[in-house]
Amino acid sequence: MNLYIRKGDSGKMYDYVFGMIKPSEGFGTLSACADDGLSAGEKVTDVRYRIKDDLVMTAIPLDALKLDPNEVRFTFKWFDGETVEDVFSFYTGGDAAPYGRLNYIYNG
Repeated sequence: MNLYIRKGDSGKMYDYVFGMIKPSEGFGTLSACADDGLSAGEKVTDVRYRIKDDLVMTAIPLDALKLDPNEVRFTFKWFDGETVEDVFSFYTGGDAAPYGRLNYIYNG
């Protein structure tokens, strides 16, 4: 399961991807997205997460995302499936929330 995050209006498909590498250990890796805006590039930090029943909870520090705490705005998508090769993978390669190219929006 991966969480894709885009800061504000960055122009990229996604800026960061958070991947849960070993779910039993409770840590995942936040990476900057590569130039394609989908695949993981350089590691930013390790991030703690928790799974309880059918919920996944995580707390990614704003400074890891290089977001100003006074102007927090980002979009995000959860994707559970095969490796994302292109935007159409969100339709054909597994489960995406929200579906396809849609994203959830957070304005804080």
